[in-house]
Amino acid sequence: MIEDYLVINKKVYNHSAEDYKNKRLDPRNISLTEKIVHPFIQYLNSQYPIRQKKILEIGPGAGISLSIFDREAFKLVAIDISDKMINASREICPKCDYREGNFLEYNFEDLHFDGIFANRVIHTFPRNDAVMFLKKAKNLLNDNGLIGITTNLTNESYELFSVDEKNVDNPSYSSRFRRFWEEKDLLDVIRTAGLEGVYCEYYPYYVDKGNIKGINLGLRQENGK
Repeated sequence: MIEDYLVINKKVYNHSAEDYKNKRLDPRNISLTEKIVHPFIQYLNSQYPIRQKKILEIGPGAGISLSIFDREAFKLVAIDISDKMINASREICPKCDYREGNFLEYNFEDLHFDGIFANRVIHTFPRNDAVMFLKKAKNLLNDNGLIGITTNLTNESYELFSVDEKNVDNPSYSSRFRRFWEEKDLLDVIRTAGLEGVYCEYYPYYVDKGNIKGINLGLRQENGK
């Protein structure tokens, strides 16, 4: 299944790159992103007050978060499975070191990071792969490093994977793999990965759908290591 959902999601995000670029024009999206990254930045500045912080963003979208991190003079690396999403992000954050590939399989060699940020990414993985995602992120952290994640919350967890092969190459195709997280289930996955919470905030998940609740989490290795 892993090959199927990654291939489909890559095609979908390549087709969606222009839509993501348009989100940069909506001040509500910019305002929400500013709020989401604030505790992440605040924590990193408290842990590493002097030296330049090195950040990895997984799935940078159209680059809104990266542009905020760039404003903080962070050293930036980003990885995305979609080459067109990388191009969209590069338009507003050209200084970033972009890597194209699947985060679960990508070899970062000796790179480690003070912070790893993944805005609306963990719901693109099945549950078991989400554990792998968090464990790999944890192993890429420097001491006292932080993982920042966001996703939507639902009353119960479930996964959706609908594929209509005849429409996969259609630019209007929008079917993709998606996991919907119930909060206790998400927190159990976090514990299974050996992580603990540093901060937890809630917010309207979509700027135009305020009835959907999102969660913004800062995570570190258990026992603060």
